[in-house]
Amino acid sequence: MDMIGSLKQKVSRELKKHASHATLYDGALKGADMPFRCLIVENANLAGYLIARTYMENPRILKKRRVWIPALKRIIEKREDDIDLCIAVLPARYDAEFQGLYGFRGQEWVNQTLDVSITWEEIRARFHANPHKTERKIMKYGFTYRVSNDTKDFDLFYHSMYVPHAIGQFGEQAYVESYDDVRSYFEKGFLLFVMENGKPVSGGLCLVGDRILTFRRLGVIDGDKEYIFKGAQSSLYFFIIRYAHDRGLREVDFMKSRPFLNDGRYRHKQEWGASVSPDKESETSVYYFNAGEPEKISAFYENNPLIVPVEGGMAGVVGRSGSTVISDESIKELEKLYYAPGLKGLKLLAPGSARPIDISFEEASKAQT
Repeated sequence: MDMIGSLKQKVSRELKKHASHATLYDGALKGADMPFRCLIVENANLAGYLIARTYMENPRILKKRRVWIPALKRIIEKREDDIDLCIAVLPARYDAEFQGLYGFRGQEWVNQTLDVSITWEEIRARFHANPHKTERKIMKYGFTYRVSNDTKDFDLFYHSMYVPHAIGQFGEQAYVESYDDVRSYFEKGFLLFVMENGKPVSGGLCLVGDRILTFRRLGVIDGDKEYIFKGAQSSLYFFIIRYAHDRGLREVDFMKSRPFLNDGRYRHKQEWGASVSPDKESETSVYYFNAGEPEKISAFYENNPLIVPVEGGMAGVVGRSGSTVISDESIKELEKLYYAPGLKGLKLLAPGSARPIDISFEEASKAQT
């Protein structure tokens, strides 16, 4: 890289410490059909994920600009542009600066892990309904597994499983690591293939260290939806968990997921009994500044139930629109839907409540031990 290019990169890194891109969106809030104006401030890529979850259709972009981070406090306090919600991904050093101003503070990602040091019966007892369906599919289709360190198998995994599966699932939003980067992990670990009639139909890239198996990447042959339907992808989780347990490892690390209780990746790992914890590597915080009417804010968190760090663990933030009466039956449904090890409980937002209603997972946690 030449001197000018190096200087530009340095200036860009320094600028990101003090200024962020800001985009103001306006559209109909999904699930509520109410006008909703959201300001997203970031130098990351959270907006691409959140917009589809927030709006019924593609929202209008009213403004795009750079914001000096210290000036954001004034924008929030004065509720400029009549925003209902501001979501800001900022360096974590600003936590004290915005203390008391944000409604919730989260992260871009959460970690999910599974304890496999207990008995196999105890592990299976933590499976939800879908993993038990996967067990039945394994029996139905005669799936088995094999482990490989063969470089030819790696080429099969990368080109015929990992890449087409990622593109098939996420399209233009897909993040595909380079061949060399994925190969570097393979050289430190191994592949676990799900086999049908002697043919590999899905594969997982794994690493083991400190008695922890890290399930790093996965793929399904040709990204074929028929194999996904048959359980080739979910069977990877079963066989990797079984492999780790049988070899006396203590934990399976499923790596990071978006911090939303209804995110597809998060939910799939939760259904296998995974616990949730903060992302210790994160250098940013995600601030949720709730500026709009309670009905709108409740509806947003109903569609986007959030996971946030709290003292002693983590908690979910969920919304409930419409009725202001929260029955015991409704609370039990929320517990059944969202409980996971590592979550202390929920903070429930309702239009008729001035403050979040705290729901403890203490009883649900006791039932798991």
